[in-house]
Amino acid sequence: MTITEATKLRDEYLKKLVGRFYDINRPDWAIKDVIVSDREHAGSVYSKMYDGNMSNEAALDSFSIKENEYDALIIAHQSPWGSGDVLVEPVESYLTANPVE
Repeated sequence: MTITEATKLRDEYLKKLVGRFYDINRPDWAIKDVIVSDREHAGSVYSKMYDGNMSNEAALDSFSIKENEYDALIIAHQSPWGSGDVLVEPVESYLTANPVE
């Protein structure tokens, strides 16, 4: 999707998803953010945002992503940041398995 479409989807679900458990079977994995990126760079974009205290848009400036390869992506990880793996999933895929009103 385009950056505009991905940003709109991110903005629509950001407040609805952040803080929820990623999965009922993984209560220690909370959704920490919804970002705009492509899957290849999502972890690096989130790291740049978190470690550099910058906006999603500012973090994207460091990456070369083709216009139709953007997506709104859920970021989930255990606390504290940097303690292990990061789960990345498109918002649309997450919502298929975990409907939100």
